[in-house]
Amino acid sequence: MVARAGNFVTVDFTGYFVVMAKVCDVCAKGPMTGRGYTFLRSHWNSHDKRRWLPNLQPVRAMVAGAVKKMKVCTSCIKAGKIKRAV
Repeated sequence: MVARAGNFVTVDFTGYFVVMAKVCDVCAKGPMTGRGYTFLRSHWNSHDKRRWLPNLQPVRAMVAGAVKKMKVCTSCIKAGKIKRAV
């Protein structure tokens, strides 16, 4: 039996659990880190560390003549870098 935590856990061919990364399968765009800064704060206030995630969408795409499920960022979808399966 396979335990799942959303769409982020899967089992590879060896039977071990693999955590799925939040990375685009086409352009490899991944999470970015930095400090959350708004102009409403003064410069003396501390700013929170935060993480910006790419806007990934699950897509069924044609890859080498076969249909494959991929996680693709919206910028790759808009640019037409993948061919969707119908």
